[in-house]
Amino acid sequence: LTGEPFAGLVRQTQIKNLSDQPQELEILDGMPALIPNGVDNWGLKQIARTLEAWMEVSNLEQAIPFFKLRATAGDTAEVGEIQAGHFAFAFLESARAAPDLIPPLVDPQVVFRQNTALSAPDGFLESGASGLQSQNQITSGRTPCAFFGAEDTLEAGGAVTLHSVYGHISGIENLLREAHRVAGPTYLAGKRTAARRLVQDLTQTVRTQTASPLFDAYAAQTFLDNVLRGGWPTLLGDHVYHLYSRKHGDPERDYNDFFLAAEFYSQGNGNFRDVAQNRRSDVLFEPRVGAHNIRTFLSLIQLDGYNPLVVDGTTYSLPPEEIGRFRSLAASHQKLLPLLESQFTPGKLLKTIWDYQIELVIPAEEFLAQVMSRAKPQIEAVYGEGFWIDHWTYLLDLVENYLAVFPDRKNTLLFDSDSIPFYVSPAQVRPRRERYVLTESGPRQYNAVDHAGEAHWAHTPAGERLTVTLFGKLLILAAVKFGTRDPAGMGIEMEAGKPGWYDALNGLPGLFGSSMPETYELIRLIRFLREAIAGTGLEMEVAVPVEFAEYLEALYDLTASGPDPFSWWDAANRLRETYRDRIYSGITGQETRTSASKLDQILDLFETRLHEGVRRAEQWKQNDLVPTYFRFIGTEIDGLRDNEGKPLLDEQARPYIRVNRFQPVPLPPFLEGPVRALKIAAGKEQAADLHAAVLAGPLYDKKLNMFKVNAALHDESHEIGRARAFTPGWLENESIWLHMEYKYLLELLKTGLYEAFWEAAQTCLIPFQDPARYGRSILENSSFIVSSAHPDVNLHGGGFVARLSGSTAEFMEMWTILMAGRYPFRVHHGELILNFHPVLPGRMFDKQDTVSFNFLGFIPVQYYNPSRMDTWRLKSRKIELQLSDGQTLDFKRQVIPAPYAKLVRERKVDSISVELG
Repeated sequence: LTGEPFAGLVRQTQIKNLSDQPQELEILDGMPALIPNGVDNWGLKQIARTLEAWMEVSNLEQAIPFFKLRATAGDTAEVGEIQAGHFAFAFLESARAAPDLIPPLVDPQVVFRQNTALSAPDGFLESGASGLQSQNQITSGRTPCAFFGAEDTLEAGGAVTLHSVYGHISGIENLLREAHRVAGPTYLAGKRTAARRLVQDLTQTVRTQTASPLFDAYAAQTFLDNVLRGGWPTLLGDHVYHLYSRKHGDPERDYNDFFLAAEFYSQGNGNFRDVAQNRRSDVLFEPRVGAHNIRTFLSLIQLDGYNPLVVDGTTYSLPPEEIGRFRSLAASHQKLLPLLESQFTPGKLLKTIWDYQIELVIPAEEFLAQVMSRAKPQIEAVYGEGFWIDHWTYLLDLVENYLAVFPDRKNTLLFDSDSIPFYVSPAQVRPRRERYVLTESGPRQYNAVDHAGEAHWAHTPAGERLTVTLFGKLLILAAVKFGTRDPAGMGIEMEAGKPGWYDALNGLPGLFGSSMPETYELIRLIRFLREAIAGTGLEMEVAVPVEFAEYLEALYDLTASGPDPFSWWDAANRLRETYRDRIYSGITGQETRTSASKLDQILDLFETRLHEGVRRAEQWKQNDLVPTYFRFIGTEIDGLRDNEGKPLLDEQARPYIRVNRFQPVPLPPFLEGPVRALKIAAGKEQAADLHAAVLAGPLYDKKLNMFKVNAALHDESHEIGRARAFTPGWLENESIWLHMEYKYLLELLKTGLYEAFWEAAQTCLIPFQDPARYGRSILENSSFIVSSAHPDVNLHGGGFVARLSGSTAEFMEMWTILMAGRYPFRVHHGELILNFHPVLPGRMFDKQDTVSFNFLGFIPVQYYNPSRMDTWRLKSRKIELQLSDGQTLDFKRQVIPAPYAKLVRERKVDSISVELG
């Protein structure tokens, strides 16, 4: 039920008489169990029988049952009455009967009798629909059902439809007010049309027309799935607000549950890594998003380089001096003003107005607009269960895509505003002396994070938020991560208890694991920072907190002194622990300004050392592939003792130790290594060599012509993580993990290996799969595809677990590059230009030699390719621009020049036609 002030799902069950004789019909349809409002997931799993004592169903006399607990069920001193509840109602649409509400059946014992498995409606089979409705129902003390029964005679060719609605609403009064308005076939038909239109309007953003209808439809479905996880950016005044955003709802892991607020403009929870990736291309579909996503996720990066796991969306607050102006706009403000004086969401504000029928002197939408024009946003986040080492690696993607649309605003973005704050999690990384322990299996790294304090934003002693420029935040991030290199100076160590993207190596941090992908990403980030500095002429200064400035200087001096990798690692850890002690205990608020030329000198040295580490890692190549991950064996250790000489022990009586020497051990190849390595490849030739090594090695499934997420792990210990326990070819072990495979395809595109991309795309992209082998709709992504490593050959190539995978983010970025090129907007001689550079093979053009799509989510663009050549071999030789004011402009040149490029970016253009040749 879209566009309603309450949540609802509609079920429509139609039965048609295909015979030439009338048929007597009895129908019972509904839910064998409906969990009342007030029962949470823990209660449902752990004390479901006990909670039945609180359950009740009311309002049966109105034929609109209301399901809730009588009161909160927590064993606490504070007990509250529950007002909101779930509801259900139904009516029959037939030629013989008016669509009156059907008396509900909510007692499962009436419907199922003694069949407590709820597998067959014994009561219905015995008594019929009318017989059930005459029986006494128990409406409390048991888990209810929600069934609706009816009898009818179907004439030859006739049909009957049972419409039922299930939902959630804030109170019984509101339910009685609204239910009868909804309970009609015409109304529900309109809602069905509206729901379909909503999907069509959203997916129109990526309208695509090629010679492959499956590819076109897949683009729309993938965009919709990407929106459902990352959200759709909507402008409320000057604020960007992401609708629909939520966790992926992962059936293979029931802890990945999600919520959506039951209110207007609803949004839910999401994980930092996921949401940052799913919003990566927002600005390419809605340019008005601007730098919003960059600032949001960079704000959550802490002074120690880590970030909270869960992003809960955005709330708003009004400055105290602004609240009074809204008194005159509401006739009854007793319920409204307390909300405005606290943290609120746009949906909660409108929901409160509706729930309490608050009369406004202006329309509710205008009231919301006035509130939002004065409101200040607050990013809501939750620490979660740990610090992953890869989350920061997705931030530069946001920046690069922003610059693909706004390259003329680069310096303004990076240097002009001290507006990026620092989140502070209620958790801190412990020093080595509290992480390193001796176990029966040898030295290990456990209990990496200490929980202390509450989440907040970093403030100076004067109470002001600590902020830096975007460049300053990226600089802090780069230096802290550089200081976290492993004992061999190769990868970034997993010091905080969690791995990187490959979650299934959950045991690797305990084995002193490290990761090369983050090293590649760090090289990429440092290159970006150095290019940004070069663009300023090396004349400016950058301000950073004094605590970081002193850490950076000490780290530079250490690195410049040239110690061996282990000695550097040992000293760098001491510097990092001292730095963390300072920032965890409270910052001074003082700043240090450093010249751009000095920073370039520092970053140059850091980049050099990182490349040296990559060369060291290359010595461990397997099948011409650099290892993606290492584990380290502590070969020389000392026990730690207290002042009295007694061994220091952890809570499990394991001795704390110091490790004086490590031996690196590479893990088998993983696809993430080549994916990230491609990002720093020195040209197409190096990228092609790496791709050839992948095709020839154990990461390529030669039966499926697809890319496996890892090579065989059977020689590894189970200590590395759950991946080792999974059957090869299944879940996160040697399967075709679609998200990472799509990341690989994307990097082939970005490095200019266009022929290689399209060759791989024919067997890797889902819309080009064999539906019989894939086993599901080829318009829908799977979490993983079973590889030929699996022992059951009948499963090879089958897609499993249809969830909102991160593959959607990768494909949508592929789509933007395929259709418009990687950097459509550029600055040439100080002027903004637009240069379309599609990456489409000739076979993707239809019978009219055309491909069309919506650019920037709104502007129809059509390519005309009479030669049917691959577009990367062609140039634009004629461009026609249809302006919104009715003008038509022709350019017999390769680019759209200034000032018209800005008009396109501002979406003041109705259509664009490009002839390729």
